[in-house]
Amino acid sequence: MLQHLFLRFHRNQTETRDMWTKRCSTRINAMAGIININAKRALRVIFCNEGPICFMATCMMEYCTVLIPSNIVALTADRGLSVISAVSEKTGVPVPKIGSPPVWGFVGCNEYVDESSIIFKAHILKPYKSACTTSTVMLSPRSFSKNTDQ
Repeated sequence: MLQHLFLRFHRNQTETRDMWTKRCSTRINAMAGIININAKRALRVIFCNEGPICFMATCMMEYCTVLIPSNIVALTADRGLSVISAVSEKTGVPVPKIGSPPVWGFVGCNEYVDESSIIFKAHILKPYKSACTTSTVMLSPRSFSKNTDQ
């Protein structure tokens, strides 16, 4: 069973960060109570909404004792998309050849997009692949020349 959370957790204009995270925590705590009563252990919860989704996923893991923690996921890859297009422009590498950078911290509160860990997808030519996978013993050039002199 899969539960997508599309709830609206935008920060109100009059809220401080503490008030906002308290409101989010209270709503997730209430939702976790409902899940604890009604859901099976195998339920998967995906946070894919605006707001502090990493914080809310952490709260869900804390409050929702019936779920397997690895079944609670926060989608944050979209935070790296703006960085990917900027890197593509600077390097000339097309966007489809660039992997998404990791996003650290609590997304929506204090996120950090790790630009230095962006992965570039490329084809690698391995002309000596058979030498790496052969099961026979390979001789070094020095030992080979000793064997041919005899």
